[in-house]
Amino acid sequence: MATLYTSAKTARRVVFAFLILGIMVAALNLISYVPATTNTVSTASYYMAATAGFGRIPAPNVSALQINSSVTPKYSIEGVYTLSVPDSYVSYVYKVEKPARTLTEIQEAKKIAATLGFTDSQFKTEATTTAQACAQSICEWETADQSQNLTYNILSKEWELKTDFLSNPDAKSAISGFLDLEQYTDNATRLLNSLGFNQFGMNNSTVKGQLVELNSNNEFSLNSTGRYALIDIQRVLRFSDIRDRDGWPKIASGTAHPNFSAIDARVYGSSVRRAQAKIIAGNGLTNFSRDVFEFSFTNIAPELTSGSVTRAGYLIIRPSEAWTKVQTGEGILVDLEVPGDTPFVSPQQNLAVREFIADAFKTELAYYQSDEWTGYITPIYIFRGGAILTDGSKANFTYYVDAIKRL
Repeated sequence: MATLYTSAKTARRVVFAFLILGIMVAALNLISYVPATTNTVSTASYYMAATAGFGRIPAPNVSALQINSSVTPKYSIEGVYTLSVPDSYVSYVYKVEKPARTLTEIQEAKKIAATLGFTDSQFKTEATTTAQACAQSICEWETADQSQNLTYNILSKEWELKTDFLSNPDAKSAISGFLDLEQYTDNATRLLNSLGFNQFGMNNSTVKGQLVELNSNNEFSLNSTGRYALIDIQRVLRFSDIRDRDGWPKIASGTAHPNFSAIDARVYGSSVRRAQAKIIAGNGLTNFSRDVFEFSFTNIAPELTSGSVTRAGYLIIRPSEAWTKVQTGEGILVDLEVPGDTPFVSPQQNLAVREFIADAFKTELAYYQSDEWTGYITPIYIFRGGAILTDGSKANFTYYVDAIKRL
């Protein structure tokens, strides 16, 4: 009996072994029909690839607004990001041509001055020729009554027109009732086009107009029935382009690719309260030589090579990474707007801030262009939201964050 039992037990083990072997063979056959997987990250995307064609790019060098250092503010963010971000997380960096004197520059400056109502006889200099007047890098014109002054810095390419509104005849006689802001903004665009500046990014600009008036302190303030208009013209540049279809992600046959389009972005300087071009005008800006009372513009734009702009694609960080930089002190606070602030005043320094609460919906991908030449226009994230001060009052804040992914 013992021998029979042992034989049966052995037989069962053999059968069980063959059963396990059969299951393994079937499993191997099944695996052979399953597509192989890999841990390689796909580089296919709808937007352009990075080339980093300029090498390492310096981070934006922006003077941060100072807050009271005795208070450590808290940071939080609310809402959902809705900004357009390229799926490749690649944006353009623009190379900016270094300002230099040109052979025709003085003649071109004379034409711009003439468009703004100035003549050679109004040079504020003892020099007898335009060339001598501009020899020290500053061209300057002034009206006989000294109520208007125009300067052009040949080295920095900066134009600035100032007016004494209390004594200038045209400013004093500006007619109230020109309340059509569209007329102002349209004519401001025409003015900029007529001055012959490098228009790259300005012909697709964001133009904003606001009516203003002098208050009892002879300072400008917003006024819906004002005799003057403040017009800001902000450069807009291509941020990221769609790549060739060969590089798009593969999709199932019979399905359609999503609709994507190129992304543009606005360009900001060291202050969000000032655009690339600022104009204060009157009378609907219908006569350029009469109606422009203040004008500022720096004629520095992306470099053009053989008619094409010089730019290269760079990897950028994600919005959540950018917000983390704000929380860890790597963001740049550029504005705190308290009640009563206007576009004509600078932000207050050393405010005691208890908390910054960002609105994710207001997050913007943009560009930073320094007020002085640095060689490049680079991508930034802009965070906006509300700040609570230690006294309980509120303010609106703006933070810049370098968007380039730095390895």
